[in-house]
Amino acid sequence: SQSPAMAPYPASQQGKEPASKQPLRLAPVGGSKTPVVVNLADNDDAAAAALARKATAKAAEPEQTWTFPAPAALEGVANRSKPVMKVQKVTFRDPGGTKASFVDVSLTLSQSSRMVIQASAGDGHESLVEVLVGRQPPTSGEILKVQGLRLASIAADFLQKLQQHSQKTAVEYIMWRYEGQLDREMLLDAQGPLTAEESAARAVKWCIDGTTRSLRRCANPEITPQDEAAAVVPQSIASRRQNMQRKAFEYQVELRPGATQQSVWVDRDTLVKMGYLKLVQQEDKRQEALAGSADRQLAESSVQRHLSAFGVSSEVACKAMGKLTMQLKFQIALAAAMWLSPHILLLVEPEQCLGRQGMESLRLAIEQYEGGVVLISGWREFATRLATETWTLRSGRWAASGSGPSRAELQEMSFKDKALIKELERKIKANRTSPLEDAEVQEIADQLSALKEMLLSDVQLQDPDDDDGPGYALSGLGELVESQLSDLLLEEFGADLPNFRRTQKEWGLKLSLLVQRNNSPDDEDEPELDLLGFLAYKTWGPPIPAVSVGAVGVAEKHRGKGYGRVLMKVAEDRAALLGVETAEGIVPGEVRLRSLASAVKFYERIGYERIEEDESCKPAEKTPACPDPEGEADAAVDDDDLPCVPMRRPCAPPSPRSRAALEPLLSPKQDPWSPNRSRALEDGPTWPAIDAFMLPEAQG
Repeated sequence: SQSPAMAPYPASQQGKEPASKQPLRLAPVGGSKTPVVVNLADNDDAAAAALARKATAKAAEPEQTWTFPAPAALEGVANRSKPVMKVQKVTFRDPGGTKASFVDVSLTLSQSSRMVIQASAGDGHESLVEVLVGRQPPTSGEILKVQGLRLASIAADFLQKLQQHSQKTAVEYIMWRYEGQLDREMLLDAQGPLTAEESAARAVKWCIDGTTRSLRRCANPEITPQDEAAAVVPQSIASRRQNMQRKAFEYQVELRPGATQQSVWVDRDTLVKMGYLKLVQQEDKRQEALAGSADRQLAESSVQRHLSAFGVSSEVACKAMGKLTMQLKFQIALAAAMWLSPHILLLVEPEQCLGRQGMESLRLAIEQYEGGVVLISGWREFATRLATETWTLRSGRWAASGSGPSRAELQEMSFKDKALIKELERKIKANRTSPLEDAEVQEIADQLSALKEMLLSDVQLQDPDDDDGPGYALSGLGELVESQLSDLLLEEFGADLPNFRRTQKEWGLKLSLLVQRNNSPDDEDEPELDLLGFLAYKTWGPPIPAVSVGAVGVAEKHRGKGYGRVLMKVAEDRAALLGVETAEGIVPGEVRLRSLASAVKFYERIGYERIEEDESCKPAEKTPACPDPEGEADAAVDDDDLPCVPMRRPCAPPSPRSRAALEPLLSPKQDPWSPNRSRALEDGPTWPAIDAFMLPEAQG
């Protein structure tokens, strides 16, 4: 795999190890699944400070000029500033979930919108994207769109989709995707498996009323023989029309009762009640594709011209996509998404795929684009130059930028204010006698979670038998390490804590712990700290500046809550700081890992791509470091018989503000990367002794 051109990093970060270690500084998660980091081995290196200042320099001039296609006119929309989409108090909860991903989101979009949404992993923006583009219906609230409105999106899963077409060229992919004037990717998104609610709705029988000839539920409380005989099931949708009186769509549905087939017009709400939302979505997407491709000729020459407008040369457009850099894959995915000339473009964290020059090309293209743009990004420097309005999404709570408590304010509230935690816990207990509204209970629970969770970075494991050792600076941390971390290592990896402790000491392994504090336990035997998850990693310098993940794990009772993504973000933040400038060009930092076969989908979903290994590489003899930290253990899946999968994710440079906060956490001196040593680390936490690490390439 090739790496994209990322922002330059000067060689000044290659300094010396700090002479002293600073004491622990506590900080809370701050109401978000992206915790405030607590550093246990800080440094005050002048080179790091100089590097942070240099990162604020003016962005490089773009190498390419991108041009987005102009959207077609919309009926009744006289100018670009007129609203074309309104989201009104929308809340979404995953089917079967108990906690809402986001609550009461309201926004208005026009073709002149340049909206930036500031959110972090676990804040709910992934679900918001799904709802905005129509892949998921809102749990409550309303979304209104002008008829004919087309949306395009580039979300975190675009690499996973392109991976399925790695042998195709960019031209072949677009021609496959839009064959027959339909967008196959959008149709596949609209199919998907049925939810429990949809299956339950489809179990209810419907029939055609003998008088009105319209669909209705079969008679209640018992189905009559006449209704039983007249029961029908939707098979497909043939067409769609606008009901001007109701200002809603109706669909020509092919019904199949037994061996007989008939057609009837049914309104959207009725089809959704019947459990056929996905069938409706497929027809909506088909109509959008037909409208967008009416003036498009799907020929190789026109596809190449379209790709060239996104900086993809004819030479690159004819290469297999699997051999291209992440930045080129992003440019191809963007070009493909905009083939239908959308009116609104939604982008999720493009900085994860583009270097500074690529981001500048994107910004200039957006400035000239005649459609609206919604950008979800953590790169403030880029966002502030683009946004006309900014919103924040924190733990599912929607607010205009600047309103509500900031992360710094939440940090000040944290563990020092035990009185606040006790007061919130008192309210929850009082709920048993004086019931609160569900929303109030959830808000209190979210506040407690924000106050109790924290990420401990660079934890140095201590020897419990060494009475003269420095010990742990945080009360309860030693007990957590010796019991909960030890148990998690054994259960998840078959590894033991003494081996982990020895490897950290001999090899400079970094350890981050995500913990939750129990401030007022009801049980005296309950520990002070509860382990949510951990990450062990090693940073490398050139020739490949990288972070090797040695192990990542989440306690079984805490899986499915986003903690795995939080821990992987720690590795990605470190990798983003590792990029270096060499005589041959820019070498970006990247995260490298070996995934269990059952966990590949999780890592692909968050932006990791597979690495083709040399045929001479032997299968892993140790437990691979990366299971799925979010999934439940599945006894039916035996990973022992399946090969582990090497994966990587190049990491874009952080914003200057993020760099200033993160850089002290990274040692300025990195051991040079080598394939055998990184492989030994990534094979999992049953690591051999230091002698085994000293392979021929490292000797002498």
